[in-house]
Amino acid sequence: MVLLPLLGPVWGLSAFSGMDATPLLIATLVLSLVGLLDDLRGLPVVLRLVVQGLCAAWVLSSMDVVPQVALGVGAAVWALGLLWLVGFTNVFNFMDGIDGLAASQAAFVGFASAFLSVRAGAGADLPLLLALAGASSAGFLCWNWPPARLFMGDAGSLPLGFMLAALGLACVLRGLLSIWCLLILWAPFLCDAGVTLLLRTLRGAAILRPHREHAYQRLATALGAHRAVTLGVLAVDLCWLLPLALLAEGRPECAPMAALVALVPLLAGVVVLSLRLPADGAVVEVPARTD
Repeated sequence: MVLLPLLGPVWGLSAFSGMDATPLLIATLVLSLVGLLDDLRGLPVVLRLVVQGLCAAWVLSSMDVVPQVALGVGAAVWALGLLWLVGFTNVFNFMDGIDGLAASQAAFVGFASAFLSVRAGAGADLPLLLALAGASSAGFLCWNWPPARLFMGDAGSLPLGFMLAALGLACVLRGLLSIWCLLILWAPFLCDAGVTLLLRTLRGAAILRPHREHAYQRLATALGAHRAVTLGVLAVDLCWLLPLALLAEGRPECAPMAALVALVPLLAGVVVLSLRLPADGAVVEVPARTD
């Protein structure tokens, strides 16, 4: 994924010539190395977040995120950009907890974003990178499909989440995709991670400590199978979210409503699963009313 764009001009692949993607690609390699060290030895949370923040700041500076605007607005844009890159990197890592889920979602978003950005008139660089991310994830899925024989670990999930977050942000900054479209495509991950973190915060639990309280993990445990959950999320992606993303990009005036239609049912479903299924997968019995 990383070497093809970096070495493309050397090999005479003109489609990759003149691309300003080197900071993103190198930052991705750095995060992969950090993830590998974390897999093998374990690294402090603060150290991981600092490295992610530095990589995000470098990539944001290379994107020329802040236009010629007032200082306060520029600072807000930078803060939101850092929050998106670092936050989503960890969200993607959190959601890599059952076979095939993270890889299939990455493949879907990579291919869908590439297609939508081409429809919006993008040049070759961003669609190619997005398609490469999708193709790499689909190739890995051959070994990660349930029952999985290979797993991402932090070495795979951290850089992949970071790259997809950065490419999505680049599409938004270039006007190729709307923020609403980005929210629609990533709705399953954003809803599950958001609700889970909120519920853990309300209970006073450590939000960065490893756990198995996500709705998808509860459902997989209750069903006794990862495949059904992964296939279910893929069905939602293809049959529900992709048409809504097409609507949002084709009819910009409908984009906020399309995002609402995408997010509300998923949020409701995640809340119900999180309240009905404990982390061990057993059904929570609701006492019958006696009045």
